[in-house]
Amino acid sequence: MSIVSLTYYNASFIVDEDSHLANSSMMAATQTSAMVASGSALLWDPRIVAGSAGSIVSALVSQPFEVAKVKQQNYRPTLMGGIGSNSSYGTAVVHRHPGPLSMLRSVIAKEGVQGAYRGIAPTIVMSVPNYVLYLTAYDEIVARLRRWSFSGSDNNSSIPLIGGALARLIATTAVAPLELLRTRDASSTSNQSSQSALTGRRQGGGGVWSELVRIVQTDGVGALYKGIVPSLARDVPFAAMYMLCLEQFRDISRPYLLPRHLEAATTERQVAFEFTNAALAGMVAASFTAPLDVVKTRFQSAAQPQNEHQQQQRTTILRVIRSIIKEDGVAALWRGNQARMLKVAPQYAIMISFYEVGKKVLA
Repeated sequence: MSIVSLTYYNASFIVDEDSHLANSSMMAATQTSAMVASGSALLWDPRIVAGSAGSIVSALVSQPFEVAKVKQQNYRPTLMGGIGSNSSYGTAVVHRHPGPLSMLRSVIAKEGVQGAYRGIAPTIVMSVPNYVLYLTAYDEIVARLRRWSFSGSDNNSSIPLIGGALARLIATTAVAPLELLRTRDASSTSNQSSQSALTGRRQGGGGVWSELVRIVQTDGVGALYKGIVPSLARDVPFAAMYMLCLEQFRDISRPYLLPRHLEAATTERQVAFEFTNAALAGMVAASFTAPLDVVKTRFQSAAQPQNEHQQQQRTTILRVIRSIIKEDGVAALWRGNQARMLKVAPQYAIMISFYEVGKKVLA
């Protein structure tokens, strides 16, 4: 082979190799761009944006009632001179069991406005993934169930029941550690924690992440899921009943609040439609599942067992229920229900309105 031919061959090989490398680089860049674009599209999905905005607004509106509810459920009255009082809040209350507004006024009088927002940091951190995951999972599950339904009808009442239960099971399990922090923060008082709830800082310093690390170091990973069983026992039935009521209320009210000829005319009517039905459904579902909420609060507010005897006497759902009934009567299982309804009604009304109307507007 001549020198000229060899040189030509080598040059052709180098050119081909460079072209191959260039094509590989272009393909890699294209794939990377596609991945970035896919991630950006997912991040800006109308359901995620609408759900995130709704969860933040609803958390800010409903948090004071959450604090009042938790304090009501943990309330331990003592009788002095025939008047019920509590070690922290009894001086402002003359009734044996203060109502939600009385409890909220007592909290604000003793701790200031920041006391009514105790636990707001883990609440917001929890609310965004919680409700986004819950509502998007519900949409996907219901869509598949309706495709697989043998009845051939969208009015099958078992579909929202199953969809709500499965979606809530997924979401509650995912955010259980943050729910634990929120309940502990809300049940504490200024004497137990002088740090501002608005900043998310607690005893021992640090924020939400630092507190999670402290719990793991002190009590183990399992402590992050303390109360997960009563949480699921409350949240799964609540979600199933809530979604069933919501769909039923929508069917009943649609001819009056959202007539067919105005369905695409005004966003205001759609907001009113979703807000009204979501609030009513929340109140009904909250009332039916109130005892399970009391049990969940008692579970998560209780201290971790510190010795072998306490480990043997580990709390169970039935033991908590028996203890509540023995100490305060059956009515105590619905303690805090008014505060919970005051919290759930606007919380879900805002959340559902933002989500349902927002995903249509942003789409």
